[in-house]
Amino acid sequence: MTIHSKKVRDAARGQPCTLQIVGVCSGDWSTTVLAHLPDESHGIARKSDDISGCFACDACHSVIDGRANWPEREKEYRDWYLRRAQTRTLRGLFALGILVIKGGCLMRPEHVAANELIDIARTGDRSAYKAQLAAIEGKFSPAIFQSIKSQAAMQYRMGKRRTAGTPVGGQTGSRARLTTHMQG
Repeated sequence: MTIHSKKVRDAARGQPCTLQIVGVCSGDWSTTVLAHLPDESHGIARKSDDISGCFACDACHSVIDGRANWPEREKEYRDWYLRRAQTRTLRGLFALGILVIKGGCLMRPEHVAANELIDIARTGDRSAYKAQLAAIEGKFSPAIFQSIKSQAAMQYRMGKRRTAGTPVGGQTGSRARLTTHMQG
């Protein structure tokens, strides 16, 4: 079974290149097409499925098709570039409404910002936390910003307690060791 879609192929027109190979990408989105990536569905004179593709400018497309060489410094990252491009393309197709995932939805910008801040807060790195907090301040309404800040502050305090060895919830004894082990 092969999957082909004119809508997927047409969606590539004018889109940013999702490969963006360092030292290769032209940044000319007028040349962007759906480039097929190697996978188990391709063979001699047979392209991969359209879901195994990415939006690629002409320059990057030439590299993955073998018409041009990979830059020496980027060769070892080939698989990373291909996976990143495919993921970016699938997200783009989802955002355009071409790819539909049952129960799927796009995260609102404030949720993305909150998740990033919470991830930093969990590390207990106060300087990185403050820098990220300053970076997002002013991007959201005061109420939303305060909500993001309070959620992240709670996660920061939890991360700080874990790194200090204080059991979560103030428990002591064997129950505290079990709780800390399960959460850490």
